Amino acid sequence: MTVPHYSDLWRGIAQTAPDRPAIVTRDRRLTWAEFARESGAIARHLTEVTRLRPHDAVALLLYNRPEHLTV
Repeated sequence: MTVPHYSDLWRGIAQTAPDRPAIVTRDRRLTWAEFARESGAIARHLTEVTRLRPHDAVALLLYNRPEHLTV
């Protein structure tokens, strides 16, 4: 059985509703397309500078801020 990942869900939403708001804060508004692009950049960076590969589990201990999901 394949377990879906959050990234799969987010990618699907970005493909079907790219212009809908994904993250809205007082200072910034990101569409699903922008969110997918920026969070994908983080994932690409991690695979380039570490031994992580796609679908590896990663945990981050950070304050609860939307900026931590994107570059």
